[in-house]
Amino acid sequence: MLIASPAPAHAQTSAFDIWRQADTATRQAALALARRAFDAYALRREVVAPPAGLPPCFAGRAAVFVSAMQNGAPRCCMGTLYPTQPTTADEIIASAVAAAGRDHRFAPIKPAELGRLRLIVSLLSPPRPLGADQLSTLNPARDGLVVQNGDRSGVVLSGETARVSTMLAWGRTRAGASVSTPVQLFRIQSVRFVEPPRPRAVPRMESAVPRMESAVPPLSSPVAAALRRRNSFFRRCNAPETPKNSKGNASVSPADCSFLPAIKPPNTP
Repeated sequence: MLIASPAPAHAQTSAFDIWRQADTATRQAALALARRAFDAYALRREVVAPPAGLPPCFAGRAAVFVSAMQNGAPRCCMGTLYPTQPTTADEIIASAVAAAGRDHRFAPIKPAELGRLRLIVSLLSPPRPLGADQLSTLNPARDGLVVQNGDRSGVVLSGETARVSTMLAWGRTRAGASVSTPVQLFRIQSVRFVEPPRPRAVPRMESAVPRMESAVPPLSSPVAAALRRRNSFFRRCNAPETPKNSKGNASVSPADCSFLPAIKPPNTP
């Protein structure tokens, strides 16, 4: 997690209020920018630049976290409690890059995982002091918790768990604080944009159902040879240009039909 010096509270609060009222297009643009930055760094260690034409709120400043979930469990999560970049667009990129390659609590992101990860972009309000006797006022669906242990901070974002006691336990662990270590507590609120589930790949029919020719055992060589001779025999017997003998019958060698003694050539009495 990255932490910077606090920005003016009124400025950060104003930016947070703007993002709380963001429309669908703005939310989709934030997720698309985070995905582009995340994948580019995971695949090529490339840091992308903000694209042109973003909505005006991307030009402001806000604290941002970018998380990735896999099968409902956290895969990585990095961000800031205060703005560190000139714009929110730059902040989203920086947090996505940090999540993709600098969250040392988890194994590095592999390219093969990218299609299975769901990204979450969280924009934060300024932290507000919270007394230990006020923990019961936290709403885990709306509020996050910051546990400050000296120069280390543990952040639990809203929506990570439904229990306040779990928020406190996770925050202490992330801040490196034991149960008895004195800590400072702060309340934060966040606006969360979550990628929709990605459709599962449907296996192709030929890979799911055995092909007929692979399911039927091949004919043995003697039988295959006999069938070839039979087909050759009928082609010669029925062809107009087949040579005739003195009796007008097709001229066929005895070897041609020796494998089928019960079948007579056409026009044979």
